Amino acid sequence: MRYQQAANGIVPQVNLLGLTAALAAYIQCEAWHKELLTYLNGNRDFLVDYIQERVARLEISRIFVNGLRAHSLPKEDEQYLAQIIAQRTGLSPIDAEKRVSDVFNKAHAEIENTEQNARQTADHAHKVAAYSTLWMFIALLSGAFVASLAATFGGRKRDRVIHSANTSFS
Repeated sequence: MRYQQAANGIVPQVNLLGLTAALAAYIQCEAWHKELLTYLNGNRDFLVDYIQERVARLEISRIFVNGLRAHSLPKEDEQYLAQIIAQRTGLSPIDAEKRVSDVFNKAHAEIENTEQNARQTADHAHKVAAYSTLWMFIALLSGAFVASLAATFGGRKRDRVIHSANTSFS
């Protein structure tokens, strides 16, 4: 029987109910079977397109990241990306190459601006820390000076006390 040959190696053993249902499906449900295959093929095609789209995006991202790390996009990579953009958007190859170049240059400029801002912020933080340390030193030095001065005046006042028998007079 056709079903048993198709199930060979896939289904170990089929009971009578399963065999009867499968037989009915093969004999009486050809339209349903064709619709099912169409539906399943559509799902497969959607999945393949989805995966190809994600893989292409990952590849584009990898190329851009490597180019940004090297501070330049090799001409071969730029042409390859332009070809992908042209296929997907319908742009002419020249316009697609210009778009790739513009996007790369914009991303590179943003990275440079961010690095410059980070350097400026670090320099500012360094200056603030230096001024804070200087003023903390001045405050501690002033405190030590005032404490020394107070100790000197207190010692002199103590030394002026006149001691007589059991009482002290100042």
